[in-house]
Amino acid sequence: IPAGVFDAVDRAAVEWRAGRLATADLPVRDWVPQEWVRFLDGQPADLGDERMAQLRAQFRLGADGNAEIARSWLALVVRSAYQPSYPDLERYLLRTGRHKLVVGLYRDLARTDAGLELGRKIYAKARPGHHATIRAAGERLLLPGELPATGWAGAIIACDTDPDGAWALCRALRKRDAPVSPLMVLVSGGQL
Repeated sequence: IPAGVFDAVDRAAVEWRAGRLATADLPVRDWVPQEWVRFLDGQPADLGDERMAQLRAQFRLGADGNAEIARSWLALVVRSAYQPSYPDLERYLLRTGRHKLVVGLYRDLARTDAGLELGRKIYAKARPGHHATIRAAGERLLLPGELPATGWAGAIIACDTDPDGAWALCRALRKRDAPVSPLMVLVSGGQL
Protein backbone atom coordinates (compact mmCIF):
# COMPACT_ATOMS: atom_id res chain seq x y z
CA ILE A 1 0.00 0.00 0.00
CA PRO A 2 1.55 3.31 -0.99
CA ALA A 3 2.39 5.67 1.86
CA GLY A 4 -0.32 8.20 2.62
CA VAL A 5 -3.08 6.49 0.66
CA PHE A 6 -5.41 6.54 3.69
CA ASP A 7 -4.35 9.94 5.08
CA ALA A 8 -7.55 11.71 3.98
CA VAL A 9 -9.71 8.94 5.47
CA ASP A 10 -7.77 9.03 8.74
CA ARG A 11 -8.08 12.84 8.95
CA ALA A 12 -11.83 12.65 8.31
CA ALA A 13 -12.17 9.97 11.00
CA VAL A 14 -10.31 12.09 13.56
CA GLU A 15 -12.37 15.19 12.73
CA TRP A 16 -15.64 13.23 12.85
CA ARG A 17 -14.85 11.57 16.21
CA ALA A 18 -13.89 14.97 17.64
CA GLY A 19 -17.24 16.40 16.54
CA ARG A 20 -15.68 18.88 14.12
CA LEU A 21 -17.17 17.12 11.10
CA ALA A 22 -20.84 16.18 10.90
CA THR A 23 -21.76 12.66 9.84
CA ALA A 24 -23.51 14.01 6.75
CA ASP A 25 -20.32 15.89 5.82
CA LEU A 26 -18.01 12.87 5.83
CA PRO A 27 -16.38 12.83 2.36
CA VAL A 28 -17.49 9.29 1.50
CA ARG A 29 -18.96 9.91 -1.95
CA ASP A 30 -15.87 8.69 -3.79
CA TRP A 31 -14.60 6.23 -1.20
CA VAL A 32 -13.69 2.77 -2.42
CA PRO A 33 -14.42 -0.23 -0.16
CA GLN A 34 -10.89 -0.21 1.28
CA GLU A 35 -11.40 3.36 2.51
CA TRP A 36 -14.69 2.42 4.15
CA VAL A 37 -13.01 -0.56 5.81
CA ARG A 38 -10.19 1.67 7.06
CA PHE A 39 -12.67 4.20 8.45
CA LEU A 40 -14.91 1.63 10.19
CA ASP A 41 -12.08 -0.56 11.51
CA GLY A 42 -10.47 2.52 13.06
CA GLN A 43 -13.48 3.44 15.18
CA PRO A 44 -13.27 2.83 18.94
CA ALA A 45 -15.58 0.51 20.86
CA ASP A 46 -16.85 3.43 22.96
CA LEU A 47 -18.24 5.34 19.98
CA GLY A 48 -21.70 5.43 21.55
CA ASP A 49 -25.15 4.52 20.29
CA GLU A 50 -25.91 8.01 18.96
CA ARG A 51 -22.85 8.07 16.67
CA MET A 52 -23.51 4.48 15.60
CA ALA A 53 -27.11 5.37 14.76
CA GLN A 54 -25.91 8.36 12.73
CA LEU A 55 -23.55 6.20 10.69
CA ARG A 56 -26.16 3.51 10.18
CA ALA A 57 -28.88 5.93 9.06
CA GLN A 58 -26.73 8.26 6.96
CA PHE A 59 -24.93 5.53 5.01
CA ARG A 60 -27.44 2.65 5.28
CA LEU A 61 -24.86 0.40 6.90
CA GLY A 62 -25.96 -3.12 7.67
CA ALA A 63 -25.62 -6.63 6.29
CA ASP A 64 -26.26 -5.71 2.66
CA GLY A 65 -24.05 -4.26 -0.02
CA ASN A 66 -20.31 -4.77 -0.15
CA ALA A 67 -19.41 -7.76 2.05
CA GLU A 68 -16.11 -6.25 3.26
CA ILE A 69 -17.77 -2.98 4.30
CA ALA A 70 -20.58 -4.92 5.98
CA ARG A 71 -18.03 -7.04 7.86
CA SER A 72 -16.21 -3.94 9.13
CA TRP A 73 -19.49 -2.28 10.13
CA LEU A 74 -20.66 -5.41 11.93
CA ALA A 75 -17.31 -5.80 13.69
CA LEU A 76 -17.83 -2.25 14.98
CA VAL A 77 -21.39 -3.23 15.99
CA VAL A 78 -19.98 -6.11 18.05
CA ARG A 79 -17.18 -4.00 19.60
CA SER A 80 -19.68 -1.29 20.51
CA ALA A 81 -22.46 -3.68 21.60
CA TYR A 82 -24.79 -1.71 19.32
CA GLN A 83 -27.94 -3.81 19.71
CA PRO A 84 -30.10 -2.15 17.02
CA SER A 85 -27.84 -3.76 14.39
CA TYR A 86 -27.84 -7.26 15.90
CA PRO A 87 -30.49 -8.44 13.39
CA ASP A 88 -28.13 -7.33 10.58
CA LEU A 89 -25.31 -9.25 12.24
CA GLU A 90 -27.43 -12.39 12.39
CA ARG A 91 -28.54 -12.02 8.76
CA TYR A 92 -24.93 -11.53 7.63
CA LEU A 93 -23.65 -14.59 9.52
CA LEU A 94 -26.52 -16.71 8.21
CA ARG A 95 -25.84 -15.91 4.58
CA THR A 96 -22.11 -15.22 4.30
CA GLY A 97 -19.86 -18.16 3.53
CA ARG A 98 -16.37 -16.67 3.28
CA HIS A 99 -14.13 -17.76 6.15
CA LYS A 100 -12.31 -14.43 6.40
CA LEU A 101 -15.59 -12.52 6.64
CA VAL A 102 -17.27 -14.76 9.22
CA VAL A 103 -14.68 -16.12 11.65
CA GLY A 104 -13.44 -12.70 12.77
CA LEU A 105 -16.98 -11.75 13.78
CA TYR A 106 -17.34 -14.94 15.81
CA ARG A 107 -13.95 -14.18 17.42
CA ASP A 108 -15.14 -10.66 18.31
CA LEU A 109 -18.39 -12.02 19.75
CA ALA A 110 -16.49 -14.51 21.92
CA ARG A 111 -14.59 -11.70 23.72
CA THR A 112 -17.43 -10.82 26.09
CA ASP A 113 -20.02 -12.85 27.97
CA ALA A 114 -22.91 -11.05 26.26
CA GLY A 115 -21.25 -11.41 22.87
CA LEU A 116 -20.59 -15.09 23.50
CA GLU A 117 -24.25 -15.67 24.31
CA LEU A 118 -25.36 -13.83 21.16
CA GLY A 119 -22.71 -15.61 19.09
CA ARG A 120 -23.88 -19.01 20.28
CA LYS A 121 -27.51 -18.22 19.41
CA ILE A 122 -26.60 -17.02 15.93
CA TYR A 123 -24.12 -19.86 15.37
CA ALA A 124 -26.73 -22.48 16.25
CA LYS A 125 -28.85 -21.16 13.35
CA ALA A 126 -25.97 -20.54 10.95
CA ARG A 127 -23.98 -23.74 11.56
CA PRO A 128 -25.78 -25.97 9.02
CA GLY A 129 -24.96 -23.55 6.21
CA HIS A 130 -21.31 -23.02 7.14
CA HIS A 131 -18.39 -24.79 5.51
CA ALA A 132 -16.59 -27.31 7.71
CA THR A 133 -13.67 -24.93 8.33
CA ILE A 134 -16.03 -22.22 9.55
CA ARG A 135 -17.87 -24.74 11.73
CA ALA A 136 -14.58 -25.88 13.26
CA ALA A 137 -13.53 -22.29 13.99
CA GLY A 138 -16.99 -21.37 15.30
CA GLU A 139 -17.04 -24.30 17.68
CA ARG A 140 -13.50 -23.59 18.87
CA LEU A 141 -14.38 -19.94 19.54
CA LEU A 142 -17.96 -20.20 20.79
CA LEU A 143 -18.11 -23.67 22.31
CA PRO A 144 -14.69 -24.17 23.89
CA GLY A 145 -14.37 -27.48 25.71
CA GLU A 146 -17.61 -28.83 24.26
CA LEU A 147 -17.78 -31.72 21.84
CA PRO A 148 -19.13 -30.54 18.47
CA ALA A 149 -22.65 -31.78 17.72
CA THR A 150 -21.39 -34.07 14.96
CA GLY A 151 -18.37 -35.27 16.92
CA TRP A 152 -14.73 -34.63 16.10
CA ALA A 153 -13.64 -34.84 12.48
CA GLY A 154 -10.76 -37.19 13.28
CA ALA A 155 -7.60 -37.57 15.31
CA ILE A 156 -3.85 -37.75 14.84
CA ILE A 157 -1.98 -39.84 17.40
CA ALA A 158 1.82 -39.69 17.71
CA CYS A 159 3.38 -42.92 18.97
CA ASP A 160 6.99 -41.77 19.25
CA THR A 161 7.36 -40.97 22.97
CA ASP A 162 4.73 -43.24 24.58
CA PRO A 163 3.80 -46.01 22.14
CA ASP A 164 1.77 -48.07 24.64
CA GLY A 165 -0.28 -45.06 25.74
CA ALA A 166 -0.78 -43.92 22.13
CA TRP A 167 -2.03 -47.34 21.01
CA ALA A 168 -4.34 -47.52 24.04
CA LEU A 169 -5.79 -44.16 23.08
CA CYS A 170 -6.30 -45.37 19.48
CA ARG A 171 -8.19 -48.44 20.72
CA ALA A 172 -10.35 -46.31 23.02
CA LEU A 173 -11.23 -43.89 20.22
CA ARG A 174 -12.18 -46.72 17.86
CA LYS A 175 -14.30 -48.58 20.48
CA ARG A 176 -16.54 -45.62 21.34
CA ASP A 177 -20.24 -45.68 20.48
CA ALA A 178 -19.37 -43.14 17.79
CA PRO A 179 -15.83 -44.09 16.76
CA VAL A 180 -13.49 -41.27 15.82
CA SER A 181 -12.78 -41.48 12.13
CA PRO A 182 -10.48 -40.90 10.41
CA LEU A 183 -7.68 -41.83 12.75
CA MET A 184 -4.08 -41.23 11.72
CA VAL A 185 -1.27 -42.87 13.65
CA LEU A 186 2.25 -41.41 13.40
CA VAL A 187 5.04 -43.86 14.05
CA SER A 188 8.81 -43.58 13.76
CA GLY A 189 10.87 -45.67 11.37
CA GLY A 190 12.09 -47.84 14.25
CA GLN A 191 8.52 -48.76 15.17
CA LEU A 192 7.69 -50.22 11.73
